[in-house]
Amino acid sequence: SASAAPPPPPPPAASESEAERLARDAEAMEAMAGKMGRERGGERPGAWKWAVRKGVWDFMEENDVADFPRPVHHRIPSFKGAAEAADRLAQMDEFKNAEVIKVRRVWM
Repeated sequence: SASAAPPPPPPPAASESEAERLARDAEAMEAMAGKMGRERGGERPGAWKWAVRKGVWDFMEENDVADFPRPVHHRIPSFKGAAEAADRLAQMDEFKNAEVIKVRRVWM
């Protein structure tokens, strides 16, 4: 018997405007800078998690390597080739010998 096709992915959420995305980026950056400053006794670090995240998000969008859902800003994004990367990871000795593995559930 033929199996039913999987349901289609949910429609993307209403796309935020570039101005809204930039405003959210600024808010997140200011919040992270304040948190880092408090943790470091008022020192504002030059390289911190927010800057790395934003750089990765921007790279993924600019180079069209991001997968659904888009835009990738303010989320843990998926990327083109993720399934193949997971298959390769599963073959690595480090993965096979790991005692703990953290996984992010994909909602599709």
